[in-house]
Amino acid sequence: MMYFSGAKIRWIFCSIIFVAILAGIPAAFAAPHSGLLNSIAPKARIVAAVDDNDRVVLSGSRHPAILDAIDLGRVDDTLRLDRMMLSLNSDTSQTAALEKFLSAVQDPASASYGQWLTPQSFEQHFGASADDIDAIKKWLTGHGFSIDEVPAGGRTIVFSGSAADVRGAFRTEIHNYVRNGEMHIANASEVQIPRALATVVSGVVSLHDFRRRPMHVQANVVPDYTANATTHYLAAADFATIYNLKSLYTQAVPIQGNGRSVAILGRTNVALADITTFRSNMNLPANPPQIILNGADPGYVTGDETESDLDLQWAGATAPAATVKFVTTKSTATTDGIDASASYAVSNNVADVISLSYGACEKSLGTAGRNFYNNLWQQAAVQGTTVLVSSGDSGAAGCDSGGATTAIHGAAVNGLCTSLYSTCVGGTLLADTATPSQYWASTNNAADFSSALSYIPEVVWNESGANGGSGLWASGGGASLYLSKPSWQAVAGVPADGMRDVPDVSMTAATHDGYLLYSSDNATRTRQLMVAGGTSAAAPSFAGIMALVNQKTGVRQGNANVKLYGLAALQAAWGLNPYFHAITSGNNSVPGQAGFSANAVSYNQATGLGSVDGNVLVTHWMDAASTVTFTSSSASIAAAQGVTFTATVTGASPTGTVQFKDGAGNLASPVSVSAGTAVLSTNLLATAGSHSITAIYSGDSNNAPSTSAVFVQTVTKASSAVGITSSALSVSVGQGVTFTATVSGASPTGAVQFLDGAANLDLPVTLSNGVAVLTTAALAQGSHSISASYTGDSNNLGSSSSAITQAVTAAVVDSGGDSDAPTLPQWGAMLLALLLMRAMGKNGTRRI
Repeated sequence: MMYFSGAKIRWIFCSIIFVAILAGIPAAFAAPHSGLLNSIAPKARIVAAVDDNDRVVLSGSRHPAILDAIDLGRVDDTLRLDRMMLSLNSDTSQTAALEKFLSAVQDPASASYGQWLTPQSFEQHFGASADDIDAIKKWLTGHGFSIDEVPAGGRTIVFSGSAADVRGAFRTEIHNYVRNGEMHIANASEVQIPRALATVVSGVVSLHDFRRRPMHVQANVVPDYTANATTHYLAAADFATIYNLKSLYTQAVPIQGNGRSVAILGRTNVALADITTFRSNMNLPANPPQIILNGADPGYVTGDETESDLDLQWAGATAPAATVKFVTTKSTATTDGIDASASYAVSNNVADVISLSYGACEKSLGTAGRNFYNNLWQQAAVQGTTVLVSSGDSGAAGCDSGGATTAIHGAAVNGLCTSLYSTCVGGTLLADTATPSQYWASTNNAADFSSALSYIPEVVWNESGANGGSGLWASGGGASLYLSKPSWQAVAGVPADGMRDVPDVSMTAATHDGYLLYSSDNATRTRQLMVAGGTSAAAPSFAGIMALVNQKTGVRQGNANVKLYGLAALQAAWGLNPYFHAITSGNNSVPGQAGFSANAVSYNQATGLGSVDGNVLVTHWMDAASTVTFTSSSASIAAAQGVTFTATVTGASPTGTVQFKDGAGNLASPVSVSAGTAVLSTNLLATAGSHSITAIYSGDSNNAPSTSAVFVQTVTKASSAVGITSSALSVSVGQGVTFTATVSGASPTGAVQFLDGAANLDLPVTLSNGVAVLTTAALAQGSHSISASYTGDSNNLGSSSSAITQAVTAAVVDSGGDSDAPTLPQWGAMLLALLLMRAMGKNGTRRI
């Protein structure tokens, strides 16, 4: 047996704690969720033997583009296919628990608020089981694949192999195709997997090279910051003016994204000098982005570099002090670098906010692709990361390119933004052409090149051929074909279609008044000042605003939609604060595809909730639809008895007052809310019966008004007491006496019966202000026991007084004269005495 000293034991204990920390067991996350997550863990679902001859077909695993492409036959068997991704699903119990967890962690009133999970904790509760992952890895390696990684989260396996390996494992061939003059490769048939794996595996995310499209309008070289009297390109300070961010930047404690981070996803490298030049010329603080290479350096990829330059520069323009991180991955033969960058950013918990400016319509993503992105953004939400994705640049025709002349693929939306856990950002157009001088100065500010004077009214961004422009360039939007409507998407204007609608919010996206940027994305690698538009500019700009929200609140916000739609409901119902600029004009119809119109309600499928007032949104992000709960110190009281009512108000640190009401009438004056409660002690409930008591919260600048549920306060009759007094406790027969009965209780009314012993003394006397008075001279000689009996009323119980003794003495006869004069008998006696005295003589001698 080994023995350890106390010091040794302490050293071992500390070592265990240290190892636990290194192993990624954050104490800050464990305690608050013990009740929510202790019983949630992956369960093995692959329980049958994996039989390669017993297979299921994964429908939706073939890219629709090959249907109108020219098939050139099978690729060489040795073609290397690197970093393919197998998408895995959680089981139904995990999914239900995840939703419950998200409700708690995003509720400011919950003890779990803001207590997000790490990727490792997410995997422990919501990933596939270790046994299932091992079984899948064994099957993959058995078919010749190598396992690259299982990203933290436990719902993706990254693997590599050859075209021959794919054919053997998934029973589909990789073919060469020509489409619209471009060469592509893709799987020629639907993927098949063993039936035993189908309970966990949703499919391969991508077995083709049809890439996600960058969502920007082709950038143009511009000679100056202001093109002419009607076109005014956006400098960083212009955006800050239009969307009211400057007051945040310059307040006593500046809100500029300090201490927060934004991740931009890409598949190219960028020249850092392009970003630093932009920041310098826009008078922004020096704060270059961090470049995170996920694997090999992809180099400079034409078109993608412009997109990444735009995203990096404008995420930093709206959040100047935030750390901007560029996660970029080189695309492989069958895996888009955008997908790999998204996986890396989430599984490594890279940033508070993620911005993605690429898209693919839902159909082209396939079942596995849609599941992959919904799962990925769901994990991001559980980790507290807010995900912003461009809605698309081809109006309601999301499967068509913005540069196409006519839409031919029907109504569609960007499948990368339809997830219930991402915020889809659409586009508006600044309506300034009628009176440009009202909104723009005639010259640029020398320090930051700004010229915007104020907010500029907005309409739906539509610069397509259907609206006097060209192509299909317009704000993407519409309804998902696959995802059901989330509970939080419930404000006026949201269609009753049962499906997830996008976009959620919008910001300016038109090339008219387009975004300035610097880029070296050209053949000579020459840095140029350019202008671009599209929802790919709107998304990173809004991502910066979300970084400001994170700084202001001090915590990550996760799925921003829950709060955005809640604030929109507050604005519509109470006019609490103008968080959103409603877009009431325009549509996103494009040639060949009818779209959706803006309107006067809270939401539309062209611009979502509209654009935002940055200062109001950030300052009032914690605004809440308050609730009031009501309690009484006693469920039943007597009339006029004292009782204490307490109203507890929940919301965003509520202030203001609570008016307690008894039915429609006020109970006393309004009571101020202190530390979330308002307390009223009262004895005003003087009427017996059932009283409907409510507490009405007034609201304040951060909280909407609210009313508690009705509390039925039972009020019983009050106990009464009677006291009796006499004007004189002793009188003679026939002498008048006054009896006074004083009744206490709940403002007693009714009558008092005075009693002489058991007999009524005269008729009952009506109370006046609680007093009854009886004057009588009818008491006979003797001792009388006088009492008073109160009959009670609707609010008071009856009662009787103690008896008092009233003495009544014999009557004295009164002659009516002087009370000292002798009476008649006395006169007779006196006369007889006088006569006797005379008869006896002066000396008393008898005289004869």
